[in-house]
Amino acid sequence: MIKDFNNKRITYIDLFRATGIIAMIMGHINFGWHFDHLIHGFHMPMFFFVSGYFFKRIESSSTLLHKIGVRCKTLLMPYFLFAVLHIVMNSLLNGHFQFDSLRLLFFNTDLDGIPIAGALWFLTSLFLADVIYMILDYILGYGIIMHCIILAVGLAGNVLGLYLPIRLPFGIDVSFVGMVFMHIGRIIHQEYKKIVDLNVLLSLLFFAFGCVLIIINPYVNLRQGQYGNVLVFWISSTLTIIGLWNICRILDKWINSKNILQYVYILNIGRDSIVYVCLNQLAILVSFNLMSLVELPMWPTKICVLIITMILLEGLRRALTKTKLKCLIGKN
Repeated sequence: MIKDFNNKRITYIDLFRATGIIAMIMGHINFGWHFDHLIHGFHMPMFFFVSGYFFKRIESSSTLLHKIGVRCKTLLMPYFLFAVLHIVMNSLLNGHFQFDSLRLLFFNTDLDGIPIAGALWFLTSLFLADVIYMILDYILGYGIIMHCIILAVGLAGNVLGLYLPIRLPFGIDVSFVGMVFMHIGRIIHQEYKKIVDLNVLLSLLFFAFGCVLIIINPYVNLRQGQYGNVLVFWISSTLTIIGLWNICRILDKWINSKNILQYVYILNIGRDSIVYVCLNQLAILVSFNLMSLVELPMWPTKICVLIITMILLEGLRRALTKTKLKCLIGKN
């Protein structure tokens, strides 16, 4: 749960994460190449950024082991449970077991990832980024050495993704890249907090300039190890994330002042984002099959698929967070 130091939930972070989740879902539905090009420049890095922004230094080995155990429960367990579920479902749909799916459990950024659940790769990448970052910080502490090592690790992730002929297990090269976004989030929180407290005009300028750089840069896709121009990738992603963070903070304040009850639905998407990561492509598949029964032009069909998908995922979210099934996503 994301809380501030007064132990109150920060709702604009849920809105921020919900924005990334909705962008991911729209990307999987395929709202066009230009939209896909834009969102891939920031919609996965933003989750690493959030993790780093709320990072707290670990002072003891027992606490470190406890934190790693928590990450295993909340990220690795759902990964393997839902990966196996989707592999079994895919085998039933195809009428035979595809043994190559077992390889994809480990090399989950190859080709299209886990069948019907390509987004699951992100869970292992986030897990490894969190764990490696915690260990490095525990050993080195926050300072110039940590800054240099994280930068070197991130650049290594770029190089491995761009030039290595095979992908590393569990998307570890993406984890290296993600650790830099974590560190940027942490640095901003500790040293430059004013940058996440911008006014409306500056927030829009940051976001717009970041988006322009993303479009100018060649196609970026972390899962596929594509970064275009690496320097432009880092700058554009960071600017867009900072701009979007501020926009969500401003919007959240305005919406809360209007007491819009439906806003809770959006916040739940960000709060329970793991449900959407694990099950969005299954919901999309069902939605497209339902829409195949009705003859509509392409764009109305995709809009309807998005609406149906979000409704299905809300039902699944409630089933996995309000019942005993919540253990499947690592919740008590």
